[in-house]
This record gives sequence, structure tokens and C-alpha cells, in this order.
Amino acid sequence: MKKATRLLEENGITKDSNIDILLLPEMAFTGYHFDNREDIRELMESEEGPTFQWCKETSLRLGCFVAAGFPLLTKENGVEKWYNALCFVSPEGKLITNYAKHFLFETDKTWADAGSDFLTVKDEKLGTIGFGICMDINPKEFLDYSLYEFSNYYSEKNVDLIIMLCNWLDPNIPSSEDPTLQTMGYWFGRLKPLHRKNVSIAFCNRVGLEKGTLFVGASCVMNLKRPPAVIVNSIPWKQKEGVLVCEY
Repeated sequence: MKKATRLLEENGITKDSNIDILLLPEMAFTGYHFDNREDIRELMESEEGPTFQWCKETSLRLGCFVAAGFPLLTKENGVEKWYNALCFVSPEGKLITNYAKHFLFETDKTWADAGSDFLTVKDEKLGTIGFGICMDINPKEFLDYSLYEFSNYYSEKNVDLIIMLCNWLDPNIPSSEDPTLQTMGYWFGRLKPLHRKNVSIAFCNRVGLEKGTLFVGASCVMNLKRPPAVIVNSIPWKQKEGVLVCEY
């Protein structure tokens, strides 16, 4: 959390920057690879845990919405639920919603429960907002690539903005194409039902290594109104941490 605060300070992000939304990646402060529930138990958080508190303090300091990924431990109808989740906090420091990852990747399945569905919220300034976490944009269980469950859902909901937090892996496939561009191209393809719609989607992805796994970076903002998508801005590296600022 101190590192995230420092990165914002080093990049001159203040209330005067007039930021609308600040995004941090999936599982922003805990890491991503866990062997089982015992391995992650001490890091599980409540709705008002450390990640929410950081988002609350930062939203009040910068006067913006903040979204960050975290491991959520909660109860539903008396049943304990372990979620790979994100919290979305208002500029006034209020929790607007938590969203639980709907489609689980193999790394999630060692500890997490699947969220019940995708989710939208409405805001007077931002319009209708949808949420996703990494694997959500893929077909469920990678079974049928002709299905576009994620983007069909948000097309039907007529969203204006999608917030997408990721721990997306480097493709690690021999190719002449830059892996960050390859990744952005794949994301664009998975948004086919939203093509030509006035929708912006902000991807915030992790960089660097964890337990031998390399993450691809490629954080970017796309506007899907005109195909091919207009990539409003992006971070074209997978090792260096940074802050991407753009108008969408």
C-alpha cells in the first residue's frame, strides 16, 4: 500500500490532477498465487478491511472514484464465501459496491468461490458501469470461444464504462508480435458484441514476476465506438511499474 501511495506521489497525482477514476490491479496488495485456503487465510479481508481503507483514504485525498482488487471473506445466507473481489469506492470515500470474480481461472480455484454473476451500477457522472476481473473476459472454463458471455452481458445492459482489473499472464508464445500488443488485441477480440458501441473499457493489469510467473502488463483504455478500437492510451511494458493517466 505504501508503494501504491508512493507511485501516485512520484507521478504528481494530487487532487489538482482532477482524476475521475483510479484503478489498481486484481488482488492489488496481496499477490495472486496461493496453494490453498490456509495459504491465503491471513490475507482475507472484510468489506471494510485494509484495501477498502486505502481506497477510502485515497478517494478522499484525490477526490476520485477508486477500484482495487482484494480477497474478500464474507457470509451469504449464513454460508462463508471466499471471493477474488474488487471494491469500488466513491470520491466521498463510500463503498459503492463489491464485485466478486464470476469466471475463475485455475489459480483462483485453489481457494476462491465464484461470484454469482456480472454486475453493473449507475452513477450520475459516469453513467452505467460494468465490472470484470481478468478471466471474466474469457469464455467460461475456456470451453467455447464463440460465446461472449462477458461482453454480451454488458452489451445488453448498455454500459458506458467497464472497469477491468487483471493479473493477466504473459502469453509466453513465440511470436514476432509484442506480447503487450498481442494481449490488447485479444482483449479487443473478446469484446466483439460491444464493437461500434460508445463504450470505454479500462484495463488495469499487473506487471513483474511472482513465484516464477510473469505478468504481461498492457494496461490500457479502449473506446469501442469505432473499429478497430481506439486505444486511448496504454503502458507498453511488462516489467516496469507505472501510472497511466489518460482521458477516455
